[in-house]
Order: sequence, then C-alpha cells, then structure tokens
Amino acid sequence: MWGYVLISLFSLFVALMFLHWVFYDLLIRIESTKFPIEWNNDGNPIGMFYVPQNASILGGSLSRSRLMFKWVFQKPNWITRDEKAENFYKYFRVTGSICILLFIVLIGSFITIFLIQP
Repeated sequence: MWGYVLISLFSLFVALMFLHWVFYDLLIRIESTKFPIEWNNDGNPIGMFYVPQNASILGGSLSRSRLMFKWVFQKPNWITRDEKAENFYKYFRVTGSICILLFIVLIGSFITIFLIQP
C-alpha cells in the first residue's frame, strides 16, 4: 500500500515540477523580451526549455538555478509591470511552493517507510 502512495506522490511531484518549469520559462521569455535591462541584471538566465537569444548556456544555467528558487519567495519588481507576467508568476509560485512541500513529504515518507519501519 505504501508503495502506491509513494508512486502517486512522486507522480504528482513530477507533474507539478514540469508545470513549474513551464511557468518559469514563460516568465524568462517575458523578462528577456520586454524587460532586457532586468534580464541582464539577473545574469541573463535561461529557462528549462527556452533559451533567449544571446544567452550563455553555462552562465544562464547558473542564473536559472539561483532565480528559480528565489522567485518562489520574492517577486521581482518587473513582474508588476506586465499583466501576463503577474498571472504566470502566481502559477509559478503556487506550483513551486507545492513542489517544495511535496519534496519534504516524499523525503519524510521515504525515511519512515524504508528506514524506521522494520
């Protein structure tokens, strides 16, 4: 029974993480096209699937890693100046928060099921 629970939680986690990446890519697309100064200040980040023109894969990946976590907790100022970005950010933040909670639940479940129980 616990196996089904873990598989279900993990499947939900993967689906939500994919959605989280899609919303992040949409935000990067908006930032890089409509707010290029802010995009430069953020380190020219790339998305998981979208790579803006003139973006470095290595440098953009490092910026992506930093921003993806930071944006879940702190809204960038440029987002308030674009209605689409505001909507995408809401979904980005919700999916990111749920993914973090699911990750904690999955780790706790794994520890409980496989390490604590005989």
